[in-house]
Amino acid sequence: MTRDLFSADEDGFLDDAALVRRLAIEKLEKKAAELRPQWAWTKAVLDPEYGSMAQYGRVRPQSAELPPEIAAEIERIEQRLGELEEIPGDERTEELMQEAAQLEERRDQLSETAEGLAVYAEKDRARAGCIVTIGEDGDFHLYEGLVERSASRGGAAAHAGETGDGGDEAPASAPSEDEDDDPSPRPSSASAEQAVRKECGFSQMLVDDLKASRLQITRAHLAGDFGVAFDLALYSLCVALFERFGYRSHPLDLRATESELRSSLNDLSGTPADRLLEARRKALDLDWLKLPPAEGFAALSALPTEAKQRLFAWCIASCLKPQLAIEDRADPVIECAGRRLAIPFADYWRPTAANDWGRVKKAHGLAIAKAILDLRWARDHGDAKKPILAAALEKAFDPAANTASIGLDRAARDGAAAWLPPGMAYAEDPGDGADPQSGTPTDVDEFEAEAAEIDLTDAELPAFLTEDDAAGVALNGASAP
Repeated sequence: MTRDLFSADEDGFLDDAALVRRLAIEKLEKKAAELRPQWAWTKAVLDPEYGSMAQYGRVRPQSAELPPEIAAEIERIEQRLGELEEIPGDERTEELMQEAAQLEERRDQLSETAEGLAVYAEKDRARAGCIVTIGEDGDFHLYEGLVERSASRGGAAAHAGETGDGGDEAPASAPSEDEDDDPSPRPSSASAEQAVRKECGFSQMLVDDLKASRLQITRAHLAGDFGVAFDLALYSLCVALFERFGYRSHPLDLRATESELRSSLNDLSGTPADRLLEARRKALDLDWLKLPPAEGFAALSALPTEAKQRLFAWCIASCLKPQLAIEDRADPVIECAGRRLAIPFADYWRPTAANDWGRVKKAHGLAIAKAILDLRWARDHGDAKKPILAAALEKAFDPAANTASIGLDRAARDGAAAWLPPGMAYAEDPGDGADPQSGTPTDVDEFEAEAAEIDLTDAELPAFLTEDDAAGVALNGASAP
């Protein structure tokens, strides 16, 4: 590899790309030859095209009986986790929380072990194959149990006749959609996401970090909007209940799972969204949790409506799933709810060298600069090394710093101050049926009245929520394109 002195880890040039490809193919073919006795066919593929696996159906391995010691350990873990969940929140010590985390980690390890015990039936190995390629970690990645769809359709009847029982699984031509490594993504939306990723140079880690920041900002606003939170919860309950059949033995079969806020940069602490979340958290009435269950429920029931609404919105916001709008399987319900919140994302998150510009393609940064700033700025910085360009872009797209940028007019500075990466903001869509009056208040007086009503005087709020002039900018500023 040849790298520039200040280039990023993922940048550089292969001195002999043909040699690297030949060595990789040789290793893949050797691995495929080792697996050939186990399958009807094996194939080595260095760089499979996106969507190429759609031509295959898939047979599934059959779950094996767990060894008694593993089954007993899983049962003990589940029992202990249930006991820990029953402990009131104010009695959960740091030691108990660490114990729960260790138990959950061990349970995940045992689950992976159980999955590894699953085996393919000999009749399936006799008709299915395996593709060997390179995974994201640089190791071998196997697509096992693949059956060509044309072959599976033609031989489905014969195969069912051979089993004598109509088949013990779904035909291979209809692979299940819930398989984590299902090689058949939705082709229509997948191509759009992949095009954006390729053009911008989005790595999976960058996408995950952007999702975490987007989720934190959305959660902070959703926690203050009972109307949107209630509609989201009601939608989820109705879909779960009215589209399912069968007897339910419990009054409620509802489990809240808090979505994790995790960034590879560990940069979510102290952000404007984090401070707003903390302010809303301090405004919650949780004294009833310290009481025994029956008394606690009675105390909760006696809370004022506004206090219940704040609790409800907080809980729903905590369960919101992370996503970017550009993703293949982005939930349109989340996007619709996000539009109703009318979040001024540009006031909560700005692109920096660390969180964006230094992690995308240099060509992408120059293209954005050309479109948002001007052609001259992009031309002047076109020959700069990537770290220098990233630092310059960070300054140009920071409203607190770009006023000192030479050669940028007011329109360019305003456009840069409002720009966000693809999929970050909730794009306007008047046709989604959203109520334009719902969501974050756009009038400063209305927001101040709401803040006074929930008594946030002792909470530490971001500056744009406490200063009149700044609040007007934050809540009425231009939305990102």
